[in-house]
Amino acid sequence: MTEERLSDEALTLAGQRPELLRDLLKPISLNHSAEAERLIRKQLPLDRNP
Repeated sequence: MTEERLSDEALTLAGQRPELLRDLLKPISLNHSAEAERLIRKQLPLDRNP
């Protein structure tokens, strides 16, 4: 499995299972750093709308 494919699969899995985000951030950030940042920000309490 290539690094790029690992990153793509990790991104897909994080979308399906947000509770795994912490474990998937490193592989996601290999090729999708902007998306990794978006996922992190989405989890922050400050970004949540009441």
